[in-house]
Amino acid sequence: MTTNITIDKNQDQKSTEPNRRDEAGAANPSTWQLHWVHIWAIYNPVTNTIAGLFSLSATAPTLPSGYTHKAYVGAVYNNSSGNFISFFQRNNQARCTYGSFANFLTNGQIPLNEWNPLTPNIPPTARIAISYMALLASGVGVIFSLKGNDNGNAYYRYTIPGASGLTEVLFPVNESGNLYIKIIDVDNVHLQTTGWEF
Repeated sequence: MTTNITIDKNQDQKSTEPNRRDEAGAANPSTWQLHWVHIWAIYNPVTNTIAGLFSLSATAPTLPSGYTHKAYVGAVYNNSSGNFISFFQRNNQARCTYGSFANFLTNGQIPLNEWNPLTPNIPPTARIAISYMALLASGVGVIFSLKGNDNGNAYYRYTIPGASGLTEVLFPVNESGNLYIKIIDVDNVHLQTTGWEF
């Protein structure tokens, strides 16, 4: 079944209703600002109706009356102004438009050959961070690790050939939503979140 769904988070509501938030209250509540808002598809088998739902819960949204089935779709960030960042999603991969997030890592003097903690701006339900990386030198590398060291652990190494500048990297994050980065042979690296995969 294919259907178009429009979810409006700014509607006042007295109870949980389809195509709105899963909580009653005033429009655009401040409790939602600076949070990831999770998107659900919900289904009412009696009326054979598909709808959508916004929730702060990534696991157990409050379903409207009659809606007994749910499926997780994704998440979007609600900023300090109460607005969602601009993004698009196809299947399980989402991309935010340029400028939606500032660089989550822009350090000109990261110590060489030391593990540095990195927490990308992605939903807590996402397990792959998609970023643009720029190393201000050629033929150098960056290692990403889930545990902070490469002593017997799986890790990911990217080497920038020539003077290619920006390159896109996809790296997994651990169950805590972070990983570690080690810079090799250069002390200037830039990373910017551009999307994520669930």
